[in-house]
Amino acid sequence: MENMEKNWLKTFRILSIEMDSSETTILNLIDPEQFDAPQEPVKVGKRNRFTKEKLAIIKNALLEVAEYMQCTPLQAAAFIAIFSLQVGDGDNNIGISDLQRFFSIRGVNTFPIIRSIKELQEKHYMGKKRIRGSEFFYIYDEVIRCILDNKPQISLGNQMQLDRYDFCSKVSDMIEDRDLTDILFEDVQTLEDENPQVSMIKKLIDNRIGIEDRTLFYEICDDTMKASSQRYGNTNVESTLNDIYDRSSCRMKVARELMTDRNALQKAGLIEKVGADFLADSELVLTDKGRELFMEDDVKLFFKKQSSKKLLDYKKIPQKQLYFEGELNSQISFFENSLLETNFRNLQKRLEQKSLPRGVAAIFYGTPGTGKTETVMQIARRTGRKVYHVDIAASKSCWFGESEKIIKRIFTDYAEMCKVEKKAPILLFNEADALFGKRKDSDASSVAQTENAIQNIILEGLEKLDGILIATTNLVDNLDAAFERRFLFKIKFERPAPQAQIAIWRDRLPGLTDDDYRILAEKYQFSGGEIENIVRKMTMNEIVGGSKLSLESVLELCKNEKLSHHSYTRIGF
Repeated sequence: MENMEKNWLKTFRILSIEMDSSETTILNLIDPEQFDAPQEPVKVGKRNRFTKEKLAIIKNALLEVAEYMQCTPLQAAAFIAIFSLQVGDGDNNIGISDLQRFFSIRGVNTFPIIRSIKELQEKHYMGKKRIRGSEFFYIYDEVIRCILDNKPQISLGNQMQLDRYDFCSKVSDMIEDRDLTDILFEDVQTLEDENPQVSMIKKLIDNRIGIEDRTLFYEICDDTMKASSQRYGNTNVESTLNDIYDRSSCRMKVARELMTDRNALQKAGLIEKVGADFLADSELVLTDKGRELFMEDDVKLFFKKQSSKKLLDYKKIPQKQLYFEGELNSQISFFENSLLETNFRNLQKRLEQKSLPRGVAAIFYGTPGTGKTETVMQIARRTGRKVYHVDIAASKSCWFGESEKIIKRIFTDYAEMCKVEKKAPILLFNEADALFGKRKDSDASSVAQTENAIQNIILEGLEKLDGILIATTNLVDNLDAAFERRFLFKIKFERPAPQAQIAIWRDRLPGLTDDDYRILAEKYQFSGGEIENIVRKMTMNEIVGGSKLSLESVLELCKNEKLSHHSYTRIGF
């Protein structure tokens, strides 16, 4: 009879009744070699309800079920026992003792049944849960539905498996719905057992991360995926621990570990704390190592989407003509040619062969307004490289220890950008003296200690750089000497020579005569930035006041460009 015509529910019910015997066991009828100790043979006689004909019927029925489930007869017998107890008796937690009573077995004779159940778990027919330290088994609802609906075959395969994202989402649901913390952790362990294909579970266990910390890690992973508008999904420390733990003592123990960076996940470099040093305001995020463990190859897709928000596309940089002369022009041209993709890759290979750092770092220093930042932008545009422009102000936090984490994240973010972008972007530190300044006496204050720690992180980042870093500064004398040797290119920008100034005036303010441009260049030693200020103000006068472009009107504006007619001292630090 074909499977389509077979009433499998009836077959399972009959076998359940026949096999559930308190008088004797029929397991040795199925496969006596599976058992480690001999059993009494099934006796057939007038006082025994098993006749030869009935035994043959039971055995054939078991073989049919085994074929239906694509398993061994012994696995089929174990499945029927649990099916009988779960569906017939309404018990969803079947223990070893229940199976021993069902089959009338004890001791070592239980091992083949346990082994069969484990194999059924691997086939994704059933799951396992822990309650108060004891193991219990249950058949998946999907499998029971196949039998109740008389499906022609049970073919679940990977349908029972969760991917890492659904797995973490399910753990998050468990946390939200939990009654007792101990049961929560047992349920999470059960879910882990049911999903051995999720590789991060084994890696966490191999790294000796306990079930409590694993549960927290899964929750942070789920929060990361739920974040749509942030670089990271943040997990509030206080509210999350309230969700996980029902006892205040346990909650505070874990909180102290997290707030002092002593948690196992923090020590393993998988998560970090951000925000204030107050419990209610502190948050947890995945580190780059944690994201890679969680998302594996998908981290490139995730980071590509998020990192694009931080990168300035070279196609959006307006073309601008810059005018440099002599040695400065030669240095810039050589540096730019070095960043052309073919040259840059060859340079990296050659440096690697010589066991030298592969990264290229440069510092543009000199007078304000001489085109240092604009030169970086034009180099990026011409070499086809995006720019990761570091916000110096945002990199400094008033919270102790946060500035160091922000700076470290800048370098780790940039390293990821280099992996996912076709061409290594340019990491730009504008006005770098704010971060690269001279070291201070570490005994002076906590601020000095923080600034020195930041410098150590930057120095380490320069040593490990695998891309392109450009720093600009107006105050090169304020830079710490330790940074000097880390820069492969050191390019000094000075005020443009008269001929360069004439070219800048002509390019930025067309409409005057050659003599007018010469007079402006000779009378005022302006930088390119200062000339642009004059041009902007002249444009405003034309629009608002109706002024006409003339040498006299431009000279009038030039008089008020500098704060002092002779010299001035930069205000601030």
